[in-house]
Amino acid sequence: MAGRAARRGFGYLRKLPSGRWQATYVGPDLVRHNAPTTFDTKGDAEAWLGKEKWLITMGQWVSPAERLAALRPKPRPTFGSYATSWVQRRGLKPKTMEGYEHLLAKYLLPAFAETELANITPTGVRDWWDGLDRTTPTVNARAYALLKAIFNSAIADDFTTTNPCRIRGASTTQRLRDVRPATVAELEIILATLPESRRVVAALCAWCALRIGEVLELRRKDVDVAQRIVKVRRAVSWVHGKSIVGTPKSAAGIRAVSVPPHVMPMSTGCLGGDRRTARGRSSGSDEPTPWSGGPRPRPRRTPRPAAASAAAPHRRTPRGQWPGGR
Repeated sequence: MAGRAARRGFGYLRKLPSGRWQATYVGPDLVRHNAPTTFDTKGDAEAWLGKEKWLITMGQWVSPAERLAALRPKPRPTFGSYATSWVQRRGLKPKTMEGYEHLLAKYLLPAFAETELANITPTGVRDWWDGLDRTTPTVNARAYALLKAIFNSAIADDFTTTNPCRIRGASTTQRLRDVRPATVAELEIILATLPESRRVVAALCAWCALRIGEVLELRRKDVDVAQRIVKVRRAVSWVHGKSIVGTPKSAAGIRAVSVPPHVMPMSTGCLGGDRRTARGRSSGSDEPTPWSGGPRPRPRRTPRPAAASAAAPHRRTPRGQWPGGR
């Protein structure tokens, strides 16, 4: 009879006023599931219920709604939406994220933002590459490497089947000129021109291969005078003009670094009146070292002191900036 449900061993059948048949059942999740469509005949509805019962028996059951959703075509994201979310979900350090966002905003999004990932072709990538400024090979290589990495992830996510980045050697670059470290004599001239608190920063960067952000985040307890080591545990970086304190650049960056004998007196001299430090032990204090002066923003291009330019016109000393640069 139309409008009444017929109870069965498995599921329910109901003849609608239109004359079509509706099939429903309670699944293993104890939720009632409807057939995705109605049926012309009672036999068709019974056949659908039989298939559902077989899937449950074989342990292969998935709700009809989920199966239907899996058959729908996936949305095809544009490069702009995918690349932006790709950067956000990578768990990057703030400084690295800032660099990626800069490459996206200036080099990649203007060319590909509104294009669907699957529609970006090797020809399109090559045309973009040919249009880049040839006087900036390093940043070009970084932008290309980022584009290639994003497409590798898009392939894994099934948004595209091939990577259009196929330009051989585009993600590598060579230095336009050699940058040599300062000689010992040149470094002595540079150090002599600096105030004492900045002298130890330059010396630790130059002789211990520490990054400027690592030196500025040293605490008194990180300086072990007896063992002549500094313990690198933190680093400061500047993102959009704001200082952010975190861990060093990589896991290997958390380390103990030996300090040469001629550099350690500079460190202890700056630590000054701490009695435990004077007796040859780490002070144990979490206070910043005198040379840190607290983290502070710095410009992208740090000016070279005049004495440094005279001593070593083409050479850098600390990793990250010139000694004494503000």
